[in-house]
Amino acid sequence: MKETLAMRLAWWPVFGFIIALLILWAADSRAEYGSPFLLFALNFVCSALTSLFVVFLISRSFLLRGSISLLLTGCGVLLWGIGSVISVVVDPYGVNSTITIHNICAWLAALFFLSGALISLRGERTVVSSRTLIVACYLSVLGLILFICHATVTGHTPVFFVQGTGGTPIRQLCLGSAVVMFAATAVLLRLARRKSDTAFLYWYTLAVALIATGLLGVLLQSSFGSPLNWTARAAMLTAGVYMFLSALASMRETENWEVSLTAALSHARQRYADLFQLAADGVLVHEFSGDRLFGRIHEANPAMCALVGYTAEQLRAAPPPTIVAPASDRPVHQTAAAGRREVVLVNSAGNSFTAEISTRVFVRNGVRFGLSVVRDVTARRRAEDQLRELAQRLTYHVDNSPLAVVEWGPDMRISRWSGEAERMFGWTSAEVLGKSIQDLHWIHAEDEHAVVEMCADLQRGTSQSHSSNRNHHKDGSVLYCEWYNSCLRDEHGNLRSILSLVLDVTARTLAEHGLRRVNAELEQFAYAASHDLQEPLRNISLFAQLLESSYANVLDERGAEYLRYVTSGVHRINDLLSSLRAYLQLGDAPSEVRPVDARSIVGDVLQTLHQAIVAEQATVTVGDLPPVAVDPVHLQQLFQNLIGNALKFRSTAAPEIHISAVPHGSNVRFCVKDNGIGIDRQYARQIFGVFKRLHSHAKIPGSGIGLAICHKIVERYNGTIHVESAPGQGASFYFSLPAAAPANARK
Repeated sequence: MKETLAMRLAWWPVFGFIIALLILWAADSRAEYGSPFLLFALNFVCSALTSLFVVFLISRSFLLRGSISLLLTGCGVLLWGIGSVISVVVDPYGVNSTITIHNICAWLAALFFLSGALISLRGERTVVSSRTLIVACYLSVLGLILFICHATVTGHTPVFFVQGTGGTPIRQLCLGSAVVMFAATAVLLRLARRKSDTAFLYWYTLAVALIATGLLGVLLQSSFGSPLNWTARAAMLTAGVYMFLSALASMRETENWEVSLTAALSHARQRYADLFQLAADGVLVHEFSGDRLFGRIHEANPAMCALVGYTAEQLRAAPPPTIVAPASDRPVHQTAAAGRREVVLVNSAGNSFTAEISTRVFVRNGVRFGLSVVRDVTARRRAEDQLRELAQRLTYHVDNSPLAVVEWGPDMRISRWSGEAERMFGWTSAEVLGKSIQDLHWIHAEDEHAVVEMCADLQRGTSQSHSSNRNHHKDGSVLYCEWYNSCLRDEHGNLRSILSLVLDVTARTLAEHGLRRVNAELEQFAYAASHDLQEPLRNISLFAQLLESSYANVLDERGAEYLRYVTSGVHRINDLLSSLRAYLQLGDAPSEVRPVDARSIVGDVLQTLHQAIVAEQATVTVGDLPPVAVDPVHLQQLFQNLIGNALKFRSTAAPEIHISAVPHGSNVRFCVKDNGIGIDRQYARQIFGVFKRLHSHAKIPGSGIGLAICHKIVERYNGTIHVESAPGQGASFYFSLPAAAPANARK
């Protein structure tokens, strides 16, 4: 800042007031002049109005910057100006009241001034600026002044001053510390001028120094209204004039109605330098040329140098190295209105890359300059191309998938509707995008509640789901669909979208319904036939017995043999019909599913088969068998058939049967292993069919329906059963049943 003659002369009043105060203090003049109206007028104009104007400017600056130092200084200026006027208003209450209010307000103002200067020098501290905060702070200051006035006039403050004698010790301590704080503030502001020599700081420092000088005179006075007192007042009133000049100077410097306690221009330059050096993108300051993207380069930051492989000195050289591909080297000022463009740059190694350049034009000394920010977007462009290709491929596969693809947003509104979805349901994507399930009314009324619950589960956190429900086609027909849903969530677990793959199983479902109906009719017919055949079989058996008892001596050997064939056939057919009824009844009979001790059931079966086990000299061992959740009758049928088969299909060696089980997920996997004749692998599935036998009835008796019953029982509990065997090596039958829940879980 260039100092004018007036600014250089402005320091002389400070020294003049100090000398005058010392002379008057030494002279100790007892003359008094009291003029409350004159004092009020001077304080109102030079202190109150000035302080209010400065506070207004500081408030505008605080709203722009949010600086704490500005807010504290504003509070100090308000305390100083309003306190000076209020202290004169209470003159009727006595000199002590006037001086007490003035001195306390001066001490608080000094504290705010010094705090603001310290915070400003230590670095800018900011808060979220708002008019509410400013009003709250200034109202608090006014409330504090009123509190001081009330406490003083009601006698709740100590005596500060005795006319003719001077200040009390507490007053001298209060005012002396205020003088020290104002003087320290002036010194700190003087130091701040070394970093930013602005007119504002110049006049503001003088104002604070004059306030300290005036308070020093007030500290030395022994009589209110004495020449020493009026000289001190004159110093402080002059300080008000200087503070007004500092505000005007700041307005002139900033070209705005605001002030700044810090070197705003210096900070801006430093911030620019820091950003220029630390920016991750390349930054260039260059002139414009009529035929080139970049004219002469004046500045290049480290990121730009690393980007093109040249030093800053090489880029500033004349002529600069070629960093722009010829096809992209067009004058940037012609497209400066767009602000941003992509060009191909070439580094020092001759490798090209795509760069995004943002340019702002400014004029300096009549020359057009550009500030360009250069960013390498090669990787981004490559990634965008890959994403675009991936999106195209995904769209192609989605549109040509045999499954309908439906994507839902977090609000369960449709965001994607594939071509197969259009063909399956009849609505086009334009008709359904942005709509919810309720908008389309495409869920069968009986399935709507389950679908709504499933959607709620997906929104709450379920990652996948599978459901089967009926949907309406656009023409009103009913579709049977299977829905496979999966959720996409962000890193915070928030739902982003739900993807549904839909399979139309209408034809299959209708076929299954028809097949179940036919099977039910066949089972009903088989059951009725097996029941109705019992009566003729009983008649045949009865008449065969009558022939044998009445005509035994009449029949020859051949006739007797024929009669035995009839009787045996009747018994065989009766056994087959009984087994068939038992098999058919498995599908209709109600079951009592409960936790069952499998080892206890095996014990009961072994007791039932005790005579056969003893007759075959068999050895049966039983391992640890976990409890299962089944009907105990079904479990008994399973083990009885499998253990009975192991005894029946024995080899020449004595039968050895081992029963074991292991947990298998939510099921228990049982194994019944024997050392019998074994089964060829090609018949491993065939043996579980109804009436499927691998041996003649004459060789090994039986109905051929026992393993079919086992298969039907296991399927009833959604389990599996299979055999692992080879001829002559025994057989191992494996089947799974649902495990029983632990006792504490059942409770």
